[in-house]
Amino acid sequence: MRGQQLCEAALVGDAAKVGTLLSTQGAQSFINYQDAHGCTPLHDATENGHSSVTEMLIEARCNVDYEDKDGWTPLFVAAHTMDMLTSRFATLMGVLATTCPSRC
Repeated sequence: MRGQQLCEAALVGDAAKVGTLLSTQGAQSFINYQDAHGCTPLHDATENGHSSVTEMLIEARCNVDYEDKDGWTPLFVAAHTMDMLTSRFATLMGVLATTCPSRC
């Protein structure tokens, strides 16, 4: 139950709730909870760009090497997410470059 709550809080970036859950006795027993897709709270936080929650989980000594059902570690998820953000930014810049006059 607490593991699922931690995943949900990490998913939405609720640092206050993550902090509360991590401060409870026995947090190490659920810090690496894996949901139906094999995602841990760290997977959820990194995928959604919640850096403060990611940092809290790492400082609380979660396992950074757990793989989800697709074999992705949180680091791979973070790299993939960053690549998608970079791609979106590049696409936006391309659209601006073609639709905006040279004075923009």
